Amino acid sequence: MARPHCYHCNDELIPWRRYDFKTGAFKRAYSGRKVWYSPTCGLVQADMTKVDNGALSQYYQHAYRQVAKIGMEPEPLYTARGKALAALAQKHVSEPKTVFEVGAGHGYNLLAMRSAFPGIELYTDEPDNSISRDAAIKVRDLTDGPYDIVVMSHVLEHFTDPGAMVRKAIDSLSPNGRLIIEVPNDEHGVMPINGPDEPHLSFFQLRVLTDILAREGEVIAAYRCGPSNKKKTFARILRQHIGRLPILHDFLRSRRKEKAVEIDRSKPNPKGRYIRVVLGKDGAPRSTDPIEREWLN
Repeated sequence: MARPHCYHCNDELIPWRRYDFKTGAFKRAYSGRKVWYSPTCGLVQADMTKVDNGALSQYYQHAYRQVAKIGMEPEPLYTARGKALAALAQKHVSEPKTVFEVGAGHGYNLLAMRSAFPGIELYTDEPDNSISRDAAIKVRDLTDGPYDIVVMSHVLEHFTDPGAMVRKAIDSLSPNGRLIIEVPNDEHGVMPINGPDEPHLSFFQLRVLTDILAREGEVIAAYRCGPSNKKKTFARILRQHIGRLPILHDFLRSRRKEKAVEIDRSKPNPKGRYIRVVLGKDGAPRSTDPIEREWLN
């Protein structure tokens, strides 16, 4: 049986582990059942040939939040992330007029950008019901730019072809525009933060991610950030599986919301749970901040 090939280096992949599903809905979207690894470039990924794009679209429309309960973290965490991304934009973009977010979700990132840049125009392609009433956030396509800032926060790992999506975003930037990306940090091929692999299709580490992005644009800054990554332990795995039970999920989520505090998520952390990257068009100057140049170390 032929093995799949890596979408980045095109070399043959080797089996890495079983894909950890959360719902039957995503099993219909991804029939591969395995996570694969490229020994050549180090990328960990699903077998993209086994992804049913139609079923995947249905999953995000009907099961992503309602069934899988994904994207339902306590509000302070989203607010803190939005402030961190806005602070990064302030550092790398001068007087932006427009910002576009791919898959804006609840809209916290866009609203944080408006606080950081009063008067900035806010756009997204996917307004959530919770933000559709905010007249300041308008619906447009990514190709309707140019935009001074494009944000891709925890969305790149969901695409079957992340490079093509980044290329499209880079093309939509104004000459001095910046693309700001944040993804989960998948150290050692394990996803210890979101529990199940679902619904991720790529599992990035810093070096591999920047190699992919450097093909599409100029990497200006790239570093790990957020709370420290934690390895899976037996107790964590047990809590993860118990927490999937419908009778306990909402209760545990309410407990997390009670304990959640708004923390500063803007600071780099070599052991952090997330990877944050700033890209520009070819020839854009790289960051001079040594902390933001972690991908070069």
